[in-house]
Amino acid sequence: MSRNVSGLKLRQVSDLAFQLVTSAGIMHAPVDVDLIAKCCQVKIEKTDLGDDVTGLLVAHGNLATIAYNPNQNEQRRRFTIAHELGHFVLHRNAESDTVFVDKDFIVKYRSNKTYSELELRQEQEANAFAAALLMPKEFILDQITSPKLRNLSEQDVIPKLATIFNVSIPAMTFRLTNLNLLY
Repeated sequence: MSRNVSGLKLRQVSDLAFQLVTSAGIMHAPVDVDLIAKCCQVKIEKTDLGDDVTGLLVAHGNLATIAYNPNQNEQRRRFTIAHELGHFVLHRNAESDTVFVDKDFIVKYRSNKTYSELELRQEQEANAFAAALLMPKEFILDQITSPKLRNLSEQDVIPKLATIFNVSIPAMTFRLTNLNLLY
């Protein structure tokens, strides 16, 4: 059974993601994930990857390309690019070629393939990085304390935040829960 990524590691991942956001000059949601990729000198390509692959990262040293499936909706495309950027920033080996192929989360755990502790940890870290990149805690706090959202119910605020951040409602719900902003 896989252990979760430690709280300290998640904080480091989140801090690194926010550094990329601020160094790209992004000051509010939605975060421009394409701009961040460009700042990291990572190419993005729309590529037919088949039905079960959401995205992939191919890196050779500091040169990298992220491919995403064009059949994805906008929110999924953004998360896929952010997830692959997580692999680029956190997991690539600058001294050799690195390839990450990502399939749908549900498919991964329904398949017969056994994943190593390292693979599971890297996927958790890339997901945490993507969430922190697309939904920075600082930006969320600014939004939920703003007059237009402050008095809304949880039921109403989550879809509004998802729209503002251009992410799915489940992604926003998960992020708010991880930040201990939902009770």
